[in-house]
Amino acid sequence: MENYTPPFELTNEMLDKVSNIMEKIGKIDNFNYLDKNPYLRKQTKINSIHSSLAIENNKLSLNQVKDIINGKTVIGHQKDIQEVKNAYKAYGLLNQINPYSIDDLKRVHGIMTFLTVDDSGKFRTGPEGVFDGDNCIFICPPEDMVNPLMNNLFTWLNKNKDIIHPLILSSIFHYEFVFIHPFSDGNGRMARLWQNALLYNWKNVFEYIPIESKIHKFQSEYYAAIANCNNNGNSNEFITFMLKMIDDILEELIDTASIPITNEDLERIYPLASTKAKENDEIMEEVRRITAELDKGKKSYVALWNIVKEISIKNIKNIYKQLNTNFDLWEGETDSYPYIDEMLEILKKNNCLKESQGALVCDVKLDTDKAEIPPLVVIKTDGTTLYATRELATILSRKKSTGSARRTPAGLSR
Repeated sequence: MENYTPPFELTNEMLDKVSNIMEKIGKIDNFNYLDKNPYLRKQTKINSIHSSLAIENNKLSLNQVKDIINGKTVIGHQKDIQEVKNAYKAYGLLNQINPYSIDDLKRVHGIMTFLTVDDSGKFRTGPEGVFDGDNCIFICPPEDMVNPLMNNLFTWLNKNKDIIHPLILSSIFHYEFVFIHPFSDGNGRMARLWQNALLYNWKNVFEYIPIESKIHKFQSEYYAAIANCNNNGNSNEFITFMLKMIDDILEELIDTASIPITNEDLERIYPLASTKAKENDEIMEEVRRITAELDKGKKSYVALWNIVKEISIKNIKNIYKQLNTNFDLWEGETDSYPYIDEMLEILKKNNCLKESQGALVCDVKLDTDKAEIPPLVVIKTDGTTLYATRELATILSRKKSTGSARRTPAGLSR
């Protein structure tokens, strides 16, 4: 099938998204700053790796991934740890990959799955399916069709690399790759890495754009788009989904990349802001409003907070290093955010939550308690969380990642 063309149709929504993305890329006039920032480049790589592996059920936290990459000992499943090491090497080849070479694809898969699968670097020789957790959402083409389908895909890719816009081309490839599922394992990781490689080959700025972290946040929508495209017989919905992910992550980059902050800045700003908030009710109210929007996940605030957090953790680690002290796990309250909704659902299912004066509370008094103990406020009347909320969510995250609900006495406030 020499003239094979993946089924898709350009829509006005796709073209609008491409236009928005091109405009945002044009706004990143501080790219010279990015290009000179190896710390940001490494952080982007770490975020991409953690997110892409988490989509595939790797249980290691972001901070554990960082520690592995920095050569520190981490407690976890050996396969999960090896996957991080492999992915770091694979992503390190981003500027060396020829994304239009099927041989490079196999070579990088051999790196991505080193010591974790038997047929690393080779196309599968058995049946496969696409799973969302334990749910099989798609039965893949038979194994004897893998080689011809992949050859057709790369032939089409090479013929159209100067015809179809890279944003569209890379998204089509991503979907078609997942549809074919050429390897016995590592297909999702390779599909996401290869779209990055295609985009980096077009614009170097994509080295600083962790698209995988955005996909991880919208993992259900990601799998739904794949399943719907399988049913519809074209990749339209998936292309639109990926363009939205890229558009959103670029907006976050624009919001934060031009704000280089140092630890000295934080040491000056924090006490000044704290004093002004205590002295001025209007400023305190603005602080509460911003905190509420941060809790709700406003993209620009979360992105800026992540920069502040990374700088703070780095400084705190330097202090502990001087004290010859280290922790196995570095996590703060914000690391519990992804678990809050699930934690609330658990409380609701067990009839532990009730409404009180517009807030959600949980009765914690035991029959044996003699003193009056008020209920625990879990969600305030304005919809924001409290320390207790995040502590409960942290217990759930610890249970999921380590099998233990023991609270680790290490981390960073917020």
